[in-house]
Amino acid sequence: MAGLLQRAQYATLARRANQRLQALERAGMYTYAYKLALADIERVRGLGKDRFSTSLRGLSEHQIEMRFAEVRSFLNAQTSTVSGEKRRLNKIIESLNANSNIAIHIDDSEKAQFFEFFTSEIGQELLAFDSERTLIELDDVLFSGGDLQRLFELYDDYKNRKDKNIFDAWDEWIAYESDSENPND
Repeated sequence: MAGLLQRAQYATLARRANQRLQALERAGMYTYAYKLALADIERVRGLGKDRFSTSLRGLSEHQIEMRFAEVRSFLNAQTSTVSGEKRRLNKIIESLNANSNIAIHIDDSEKAQFFEFFTSEIGQELLAFDSERTLIELDDVLFSGGDLQRLFELYDDYKNRKDKNIFDAWDEWIAYESDSENPND
């Protein structure tokens, strides 16, 4: 039977993990660690649950060990904190800039959405298609004050319409941005 000290330690860890989940949600950062934590929570507590339980009441020793492991796993993940996710996103941008001879400029407020797009299955398909072309066009549009929000709208449109392919969505964004830059053409 889990002792009082072990139960108190677990409750403290679970509360800390729940605070991190809330902070990530407020920041709009649905990180990999966040998604894994929610999957663990739903597996254990059922659909619709989105927080770690702070109680170990009625659990076997094995179940208690599993709860501890799930909470610790989340708390130890770099992307379980807003600052950890920001560091990860900045490293990715630095890597893209260093490896592509292109400077990508993204506002802090748009980084999470930008990386949600480019780390999605669709974004990966696009990057695999022609990364250099993609990065050059992306940088050209963003550097000239392009509308990143429009890219996200087209991405959402693509996700919701199976008859549209990712390359058409990308070309539509590039054409939209080009038309915005040259409205009299």
